[in-house]
Amino acid sequence: MLSDRDIHSYLSKEIVIHPYSESNLTPLGYNLSPSDFVFSLQEKDLILEKDGYYHIKPHDTVLVLTKESVWISKKIAGTFHSKVGVVSNGFGHISTTLDPNWNGPLLISINNPTKMELKLPVDKTFITLIFYKLRTPSSKDHDNVSSRKDILKSISDKILEKDLSDSQRNFIAKTNTIFNDQNISQEFSEKVRSISTESKKPIINAIKRSRVKFGLNVIKYYGLSALCIILILVTTLRIIIHFKPIKMLEFLLVLDQATVVALITIVIGLLYITKPIKEEIK
Repeated sequence: MLSDRDIHSYLSKEIVIHPYSESNLTPLGYNLSPSDFVFSLQEKDLILEKDGYYHIKPHDTVLVLTKESVWISKKIAGTFHSKVGVVSNGFGHISTTLDPNWNGPLLISINNPTKMELKLPVDKTFITLIFYKLRTPSSKDHDNVSSRKDILKSISDKILEKDLSDSQRNFIAKTNTIFNDQNISQEFSEKVRSISTESKKPIINAIKRSRVKFGLNVIKYYGLSALCIILILVTTLRIIIHFKPIKMLEFLLVLDQATVVALITIVIGLLYITKPIKEEIK
């Protein structure tokens, strides 16, 4: 689990929260706020704010889109937990997960299992997000759509089959902005893009370094190869100039040690030339 100090150190690196408020940071998590998108599954309609509260009817479940957009890398995961101040008023507990590499607002469901009408404050946080550092980065991408647009689209399609009230038209308009990602602020998107660019820099730099080393090794290799060829030619000319029938053993004795070393260098050079690329990739 990440403490408040851990979360601070990961902000704009492995975690992005926007808008971010220091007052929402807890010793071991971050409290999220409801946006003006609070949808009643019972009424099939948006619940409008009244006197600073969203009034949730008995036995109703509401879908709340968070005011904050969240991005986490593949090295981070999360879980959502109810706040005591919320569930002690009668709301059902909240428990779900945040997959690695999530990007966007969050859709949270809240249930009123009581026979009373419950009030959800507009200007107070209602859920706590706990972050975790994964031992190894996740290998799979989550299959959940940002803002759970798939769920909202399914609901809006059913509503479109009926005669629409003004508030339902408002719901359709809001869901359309969600489908078009217009509810994700430009600042949040830019932060995520900048982190993505920064994360690629080490790989790009490694490739550049490997190319430079590769180029230098090519020069070294061909330089050594040229030297080896010269040594072989010189040795061959010596044999031709002092030509006389010689046995194989005598021929080998005529070859300079440098020529033998040169031949070995050509073979070793073939392996050496690709070494920097392998090192940088590691």
